[in-house]
Amino acid sequence: AFSTSNYDGMIKFLRDFGFTVAENPDQLVPFFEQGRGARVSRGGLQFQLEQSDLPDVRARFNLFITDATDEEVTRLKTLGYECKTEVSLYGEFNTFRTPDGGMFVL
Repeated sequence: AFSTSNYDGMIKFLRDFGFTVAENPDQLVPFFEQGRGARVSRGGLQFQLEQSDLPDVRARFNLFITDATDEEVTRLKTLGYECKTEVSLYGEFNTFRTPDGGMFVL
């Protein structure tokens, strides 16, 4: 589970990035915090995002998403997300910053 004081921003970000977000799905979410909570999933990856009432709590996690398509990357750029594109021996990588300061690499 990840806690954040920027719950709404992170939920929007995760939905925009193709994650399935189920807010307050059962009595076990949120588990650690007293605010709102959501189960978040994409493919086989699942985690909980929970709202913290403490200021400056960040869900700073970094993900390398291997199933993103070129169309998805283009859509994210048109939504206004800042993207850094790099090319290596293994292909093109697009890095997006999360509202909490983490990185998603597609």
